[in-house]
Amino acid sequence: MKRDDLMYWQDRWIQAMGRIGFLLLPQFSMLELFCAIDALRIAARFGNNEQSWHLYSHDGQSVTASNGIEIPVNGKFGQGDIPSILFVMASYEPLITITGTMRAELRRMARYGTLLGGVDTGAFILAECGLLLGRRVTMHWEAVTAFSESYPQIVVSPTLYEFDRDRLTCAGGSAVIDMMLFLIGLRQGDALMRAVAEQIIHPPLRTGDTAQRDSPARRYALCDRRLARVVELMEKHIEQPIPVSVVASEVGLSQRQLERLCHRYLGRSAKNFYLAVRLEKARQMLTDSGRSVSETAFATGFGSLAHFSRMFRQVFGCSPSSLQRTGNRVVPEMLARMPGKASVTSGHA
Repeated sequence: MKRDDLMYWQDRWIQAMGRIGFLLLPQFSMLELFCAIDALRIAARFGNNEQSWHLYSHDGQSVTASNGIEIPVNGKFGQGDIPSILFVMASYEPLITITGTMRAELRRMARYGTLLGGVDTGAFILAECGLLLGRRVTMHWEAVTAFSESYPQIVVSPTLYEFDRDRLTCAGGSAVIDMMLFLIGLRQGDALMRAVAEQIIHPPLRTGDTAQRDSPARRYALCDRRLARVVELMEKHIEQPIPVSVVASEVGLSQRQLERLCHRYLGRSAKNFYLAVRLEKARQMLTDSGRSVSETAFATGFGSLAHFSRMFRQVFGCSPSSLQRTGNRVVPEMLARMPGKASVTSGHA
Protein backbone atom coordinates (compact mmCIF):
# COMPACT_ATOMS: atom_id res chain seq x y z
CA MET A 1 0.00 0.00 0.00
CA LYS A 2 1.32 3.40 -0.91
CA ARG A 3 2.41 5.57 2.00
CA ASP A 4 0.48 8.55 0.58
CA ASP A 5 -2.77 6.55 0.39
CA LEU A 6 -5.51 8.20 2.48
CA MET A 7 -7.01 4.91 3.66
CA TYR A 8 -3.63 3.70 4.88
CA TRP A 9 -3.10 6.75 7.07
CA GLN A 10 -6.67 6.80 8.33
CA ASP A 11 -6.16 3.21 9.42
CA ARG A 12 -2.92 4.18 11.19
CA TRP A 13 -4.79 6.71 13.31
CA ILE A 14 -7.62 4.23 13.95
CA GLN A 15 -5.18 1.55 15.13
CA ALA A 16 -3.23 3.95 17.39
CA MET A 17 -5.22 2.92 20.44
CA GLY A 18 -2.56 3.49 23.07
CA ARG A 19 -1.95 6.52 25.21
CA ILE A 20 -2.43 10.03 23.81
CA GLY A 21 0.25 12.43 25.00
CA PHE A 22 0.29 16.21 25.33
CA LEU A 23 3.63 17.98 25.48
CA LEU A 24 2.97 21.25 27.32
CA LEU A 25 5.34 24.13 26.63
CA PRO A 26 5.44 27.31 28.77
CA GLN A 27 2.53 29.69 28.16
CA PHE A 28 0.44 27.00 26.46
CA SER A 29 -3.30 27.67 26.31
CA MET A 30 -5.29 26.04 29.09
CA LEU A 31 -8.44 26.45 26.98
CA GLU A 32 -6.94 24.32 24.22
CA LEU A 33 -5.71 21.60 26.58
CA PHE A 34 -9.04 21.28 28.36
CA CYS A 35 -10.99 21.30 25.08
CA ALA A 36 -8.89 18.34 23.93
CA ILE A 37 -9.00 16.35 27.16
CA ASP A 38 -12.69 16.84 27.85
CA ALA A 39 -13.64 15.70 24.37
CA LEU A 40 -11.58 12.55 24.95
CA ARG A 41 -13.08 12.07 28.41
CA ILE A 42 -16.65 12.22 27.16
CA ALA A 43 -15.83 9.95 24.23
CA ALA A 44 -14.35 7.40 26.65
CA ARG A 45 -17.46 7.54 28.85
CA PHE A 46 -19.94 7.22 26.00
CA GLY A 47 -17.84 4.74 24.04
CA ASN A 48 -17.06 2.50 27.02
CA ASN A 49 -13.35 2.47 26.27
CA GLU A 50 -10.25 2.95 28.38
CA GLN A 51 -8.68 5.79 26.41
CA SER A 52 -5.96 7.45 28.49
CA TRP A 53 -3.95 10.62 28.14
CA HIS A 54 -0.67 11.73 29.62
CA LEU A 55 0.73 15.23 30.17
CA TYR A 56 4.46 15.88 29.68
CA SER A 57 6.80 18.78 30.30
CA HIS A 58 10.45 19.06 29.29
CA ASP A 59 11.62 18.51 32.89
CA GLY A 60 8.71 16.70 34.50
CA GLN A 61 7.74 19.76 36.53
CA SER A 62 4.50 21.75 36.44
CA VAL A 63 4.00 24.06 33.48
CA THR A 64 2.54 27.56 33.72
CA ALA A 65 -0.23 28.22 31.21
CA SER A 66 -0.80 31.57 29.53
CA ASN A 67 -3.38 32.48 32.19
CA GLY A 68 -0.78 32.07 34.95
CA ILE A 69 -2.12 28.81 36.38
CA GLU A 70 0.35 25.97 36.95
CA ILE A 71 -0.65 22.58 35.61
CA PRO A 72 0.99 19.45 37.04
CA VAL A 73 2.14 16.83 34.54
CA ASN A 74 2.45 13.05 34.60
CA GLY A 75 6.08 12.91 33.68
CA LYS A 76 9.19 14.14 31.93
CA PHE A 77 9.08 14.16 28.15
CA GLY A 78 11.07 11.24 26.77
CA GLN A 79 10.78 9.02 29.81
CA GLY A 80 8.44 6.08 30.15
CA ASP A 81 6.23 4.55 27.48
CA ILE A 82 6.08 6.22 24.08
CA PRO A 83 2.59 7.53 23.32
CA SER A 84 0.86 6.37 20.17
CA ILE A 85 -0.27 9.95 19.47
CA LEU A 86 1.43 13.11 20.72
CA PHE A 87 0.19 16.70 20.49
CA VAL A 88 2.63 19.58 21.00
CA MET A 89 0.88 22.50 22.70
CA ALA A 90 2.69 25.83 22.48
CA SER A 91 1.87 29.51 22.49
CA TYR A 92 3.92 32.70 22.49
CA GLU A 93 7.48 32.54 21.14
CA PRO A 94 7.45 28.73 20.85
CA LEU A 95 11.02 28.31 19.60
CA ILE A 96 12.45 29.83 22.78
CA THR A 97 11.18 26.80 24.68
CA ILE A 98 12.65 24.07 22.48
CA THR A 99 15.70 22.19 23.77
CA GLY A 100 18.15 19.83 22.12
CA THR A 101 16.77 16.93 24.17
CA MET A 102 13.21 17.77 23.13
CA ARG A 103 14.25 17.98 19.50
CA ALA A 104 15.96 14.59 19.63
CA GLU A 105 13.04 12.95 21.42
CA LEU A 106 10.46 14.23 18.95
CA ARG A 107 12.54 12.88 16.08
CA ARG A 108 12.91 9.55 17.89
CA MET A 109 9.15 9.31 18.39
CA ALA A 110 8.56 10.09 14.71
CA ARG A 111 10.94 7.26 13.74
CA TYR A 112 9.18 4.97 16.19
CA GLY A 113 5.88 5.69 14.45
CA THR A 114 4.19 8.05 16.88
CA LEU A 115 1.53 10.13 15.14
CA LEU A 116 2.28 13.78 15.78
CA GLY A 117 0.05 16.81 16.15
CA GLY A 118 0.59 20.51 16.73
CA VAL A 119 -1.86 22.90 18.39
CA ASP A 120 -1.69 26.67 17.78
CA THR A 121 2.04 27.38 17.41
CA GLY A 122 2.99 23.78 18.17
CA ALA A 123 3.58 23.50 14.42
CA PHE A 124 6.69 25.68 14.88
CA ILE A 125 8.24 23.01 17.12
CA LEU A 126 7.50 20.19 14.69
CA ALA A 127 8.78 22.24 11.74
CA GLU A 128 11.97 23.16 13.59
CA CYS A 129 12.59 19.43 14.09
CA GLY A 130 12.11 18.79 10.38
CA LEU A 131 8.93 16.80 11.00
CA LEU A 132 6.54 18.71 8.74
CA LEU A 133 8.37 18.55 5.42
CA GLY A 134 5.99 17.67 2.62
CA ARG A 135 2.95 18.08 4.89
CA ARG A 136 0.15 20.60 4.75
CA VAL A 137 -0.38 22.33 8.11
CA THR A 138 -2.38 24.99 9.85
CA MET A 139 -1.98 27.19 12.93
CA HIS A 140 -3.47 30.32 14.47
CA TRP A 141 -3.92 32.91 11.73
CA GLU A 142 -1.79 35.48 13.55
CA ALA A 143 1.24 33.18 13.42
CA VAL A 144 1.07 32.33 9.70
CA THR A 145 3.28 35.20 8.48
CA ALA A 146 6.11 34.33 10.86
CA PHE A 147 5.84 30.62 10.13
CA SER A 148 5.87 31.09 6.36
CA GLU A 149 8.93 33.32 6.58
CA SER A 150 10.81 30.73 8.65
CA TYR A 151 9.61 27.62 6.78
CA PRO A 152 8.68 28.74 3.24
CA GLN A 153 8.76 25.16 1.92
CA ILE A 154 5.81 24.10 4.13
CA VAL A 155 2.29 24.76 2.86
CA VAL A 156 0.04 26.52 5.39
CA SER A 157 -3.75 26.46 5.07
CA PRO A 158 -6.07 29.04 6.71
CA THR A 159 -8.27 26.25 8.07
CA LEU A 160 -9.41 24.96 11.47
CA TYR A 161 -7.35 21.79 11.33
CA GLU A 162 -5.33 19.84 8.78
CA PHE A 163 -5.03 16.06 8.57
CA ASP A 164 -2.08 15.05 6.39
CA ARG A 165 -0.99 11.44 6.76
CA ASP A 166 0.87 11.10 10.09
CA ARG A 167 0.42 14.74 11.12
CA LEU A 168 -2.61 16.56 12.54
CA THR A 169 -2.33 20.31 13.16
CA CYS A 170 -4.86 22.76 14.51
CA ALA A 171 -5.42 26.52 14.65
CA GLY A 172 -5.98 26.44 18.40
CA GLY A 173 -8.79 28.04 20.39
CA SER A 174 -12.16 26.37 19.99
CA ALA A 175 -10.90 24.69 16.80
CA VAL A 176 -9.32 22.10 19.12
CA ILE A 177 -12.82 20.77 19.76
CA ASP A 178 -13.39 20.38 16.02
CA MET A 179 -10.08 18.58 15.63
CA MET A 180 -10.80 16.19 18.50
CA LEU A 181 -14.30 15.49 17.18
CA PHE A 182 -12.72 14.63 13.83
CA LEU A 183 -10.28 12.29 15.57
CA ILE A 184 -13.07 10.67 17.61
CA GLY A 185 -15.16 10.19 14.47
CA LEU A 186 -12.21 8.74 12.59
CA ARG A 187 -11.30 6.30 15.35
CA GLN A 188 -14.70 5.41 16.83
CA GLY A 189 -17.37 6.42 14.33
CA ASP A 190 -19.64 9.34 13.47
CA ALA A 191 -22.35 8.35 15.95
CA LEU A 192 -20.01 8.78 18.93
CA MET A 193 -18.61 11.98 17.42
CA ARG A 194 -22.11 13.49 17.21
CA ALA A 195 -22.95 12.34 20.73
CA VAL A 196 -19.84 14.07 22.12
CA ALA A 197 -20.63 17.23 20.14
CA GLU A 198 -24.16 17.34 21.53
CA GLN A 199 -22.93 16.71 25.06
CA ILE A 200 -20.57 19.71 24.97
CA ILE A 201 -23.15 21.80 23.07
CA HIS A 202 -20.99 22.32 20.03
CA PRO A 203 -23.26 22.66 16.99
CA PRO A 204 -22.82 22.87 14.14
CA LEU A 205 -20.00 20.44 13.43
CA ARG A 206 -17.25 22.20 11.51
CA THR A 207 -15.07 20.35 9.03
CA GLY A 208 -11.32 20.86 8.90
CA ASP A 209 -11.44 23.00 5.76
CA THR A 210 -13.64 25.61 7.45
CA ALA A 211 -11.93 29.00 7.37
CA GLN A 212 -10.54 30.27 10.68
CA ARG A 213 -11.73 33.84 10.19
CA ASP A 214 -15.10 35.11 9.09
CA SER A 215 -15.44 37.36 6.08
CA PRO A 216 -15.18 41.13 6.71
CA ALA A 217 -18.96 41.36 6.36
CA ARG A 218 -19.44 38.99 9.31
CA ARG A 219 -16.52 40.27 11.40
CA TYR A 220 -17.74 43.86 11.23
CA ALA A 221 -21.47 43.10 10.93
CA LEU A 222 -21.65 44.93 7.60
CA CYS A 223 -24.89 44.85 5.66
CA ASP A 224 -23.54 46.81 2.71
CA ARG A 225 -21.60 44.56 0.35
CA ARG A 226 -19.67 47.50 -1.05
CA LEU A 227 -18.30 48.38 2.39
CA ALA A 228 -17.34 44.74 2.98
CA ARG A 229 -15.42 44.90 -0.29
CA VAL A 230 -13.73 48.10 0.91
CA VAL A 231 -12.43 46.29 4.00
CA GLU A 232 -11.19 43.40 1.83
CA LEU A 233 -9.25 45.83 -0.37
CA MET A 234 -7.69 47.55 2.64
CA GLU A 235 -6.65 44.24 4.20
CA LYS A 236 -5.18 43.13 0.88
CA HIS A 237 -3.12 46.28 0.30
CA ILE A 238 -1.12 46.66 3.52
CA GLU A 239 2.46 47.08 2.36
CA GLN A 240 1.53 49.49 -0.41
CA PRO A 241 -1.63 51.31 0.70
CA ILE A 242 -3.86 52.62 -2.06
CA PRO A 243 -5.55 56.04 -1.88
CA VAL A 244 -9.02 56.11 -0.36
CA SER A 245 -10.31 57.67 -3.58
CA VAL A 246 -9.13 54.59 -5.50
CA VAL A 247 -10.76 52.28 -2.95
CA ALA A 248 -14.03 54.13 -3.39
CA SER A 249 -13.79 53.93 -7.16
CA GLU A 250 -13.06 50.19 -7.06
CA VAL A 251 -16.40 49.49 -5.34
CA GLY A 252 -18.46 51.98 -7.35
CA LEU A 253 -18.74 54.70 -4.73
CA SER A 254 -17.79 58.33 -4.63
CA GLN A 255 -15.36 59.27 -1.87
CA ARG A 256 -18.12 61.19 -0.10
CA GLN A 257 -20.41 58.14 -0.16
CA LEU A 258 -17.63 55.97 1.18
CA GLU A 259 -16.96 58.36 4.04
CA ARG A 260 -20.63 58.36 5.02
CA LEU A 261 -20.71 54.56 5.06
CA CYS A 262 -17.50 54.32 7.11
CA HIS A 263 -18.71 56.80 9.70
CA ARG A 264 -22.08 55.07 9.96
CA TYR A 265 -20.91 51.44 10.19
CA LEU A 266 -17.26 51.64 11.28
CA GLY A 267 -17.42 54.72 13.47
CA ARG A 268 -14.59 56.61 11.80
CA SER A 269 -13.30 57.94 8.52
CA ALA A 270 -12.11 55.60 5.79
CA LYS A 271 -8.55 56.92 6.17
CA ASN A 272 -8.47 56.33 9.92
CA PHE A 273 -9.97 52.87 9.55
CA TYR A 274 -7.37 51.96 6.90
CA LEU A 275 -4.62 53.21 9.19
CA ALA A 276 -5.91 51.06 12.04
CA VAL A 277 -6.04 47.99 9.77
CA ARG A 278 -2.36 48.48 8.98
CA LEU A 279 -1.46 49.04 12.63
CA GLU A 280 -3.23 45.83 13.63
CA LYS A 281 -1.21 43.97 11.01
CA ALA A 282 1.93 45.57 12.41
CA ARG A 283 1.00 44.37 15.90
CA GLN A 284 0.68 40.82 14.61
CA MET A 285 4.08 41.01 12.92
CA LEU A 286 5.79 42.38 16.02
CA THR A 287 4.47 39.63 18.29
CA ASP A 288 4.58 36.67 15.91
CA SER A 289 7.47 37.21 13.52
CA GLY A 290 11.17 37.93 13.74
CA ARG A 291 10.92 41.23 11.88
CA SER A 292 12.48 44.33 13.41
CA VAL A 293 10.42 47.42 14.19
CA SER A 294 11.70 49.19 11.08
CA GLU A 295 10.99 46.18 8.86
CA THR A 296 7.50 45.98 10.30
CA ALA A 297 6.89 49.67 9.66
CA PHE A 298 7.87 49.41 6.01
CA ALA A 299 5.94 46.14 5.58
CA THR A 300 2.76 47.90 6.71
CA GLY A 301 3.14 50.91 4.46
CA PHE A 302 4.82 53.46 6.75
CA GLY A 303 7.61 55.43 5.10
CA SER A 304 8.56 57.08 8.41
CA LEU A 305 9.59 55.05 11.44
CA ALA A 306 8.82 57.99 13.73
CA HIS A 307 5.29 58.30 12.35
CA PHE A 308 4.75 54.57 12.70
CA SER A 309 5.89 54.57 16.33
CA ARG A 310 3.72 57.57 17.16
CA MET A 311 0.58 56.06 15.62
CA PHE A 312 1.28 52.65 17.18
CA ARG A 313 1.59 54.13 20.66
CA GLN A 314 -1.59 56.15 20.18
CA VAL A 315 -3.62 53.03 19.37
CA PHE A 316 -2.02 50.35 21.54
CA GLY A 317 -0.70 52.41 24.44
CA CYS A 318 2.90 51.24 24.14
CA SER A 319 5.81 51.53 21.76
CA PRO A 320 6.35 48.90 19.05
CA SER A 321 9.63 47.82 20.63
CA SER A 322 8.10 47.28 24.08
CA LEU A 323 5.29 45.17 22.63
CA GLN A 324 7.84 43.12 20.72
CA ARG A 325 9.84 42.48 23.89
CA THR A 326 6.83 41.14 25.78
CA GLY A 327 5.68 38.97 22.85
CA ASN A 328 2.12 39.47 24.09
CA ARG A 329 -0.57 38.81 21.50
CA VAL A 330 -3.39 39.61 23.94
CA VAL A 331 -4.41 43.04 22.71
CA PRO A 332 -8.05 43.84 21.81
CA GLU A 333 -8.35 42.71 18.21
CA MET A 334 -9.01 45.33 15.59
CA LEU A 335 -9.49 48.49 17.62
CA ALA A 336 -10.55 50.17 14.40
CA ARG A 337 -13.99 48.59 14.68
CA MET A 338 -14.60 49.90 18.20
CA PRO A 339 -15.87 53.52 17.90
CA GLY A 340 -14.78 55.69 20.78
CA LYS A 341 -12.37 53.10 22.20
CA ALA A 342 -9.24 54.36 20.52
CA SER A 343 -9.26 57.31 18.21
CA VAL A 344 -6.54 57.63 15.60
CA THR A 345 -5.35 60.93 14.26
CA SER A 346 -4.19 59.98 10.82
CA GLY A 347 -1.80 62.42 9.20
CA HIS A 348 0.38 61.25 6.31
CA ALA A 349 1.86 57.79 6.36
